[in-house]
Amino acid sequence: MAAPVLTVNNIEVIYNDVILVLKGLSLQVEEGAVVALLGAALGWLAIQFGRFNDQLFEQLGPIKHAIVIGLLLCMMGVLGKIVLRLLFGIKYLISLPAFSLNI
Repeated sequence: MAAPVLTVNNIEVIYNDVILVLKGLSLQVEEGAVVALLGAALGWLAIQFGRFNDQLFEQLGPIKHAIVIGLLLCMMGVLGKIVLRLLFGIKYLISLPAFSLNI
């Protein structure tokens, strides 16, 4: 076992003095380990998607917006399924043989 390069114990993060985001998080990173922090990147992505969604709703109206978002979610689901199949060998997410339904 390699020596720890970084050790953090019992982190607590409170957002705006109201919302407890992290409680009791402990982390130990050993030498040679690869660590990625995704919090800020995913937060930025969510904000950008929210802005895009608001602009799309204003431009298209509620009916077209619902159709476009539904199709976008289907496309993202197909991409997610491809990734799960290629990386982890997961063939079906849902399998109901009685109804011949395999997703």
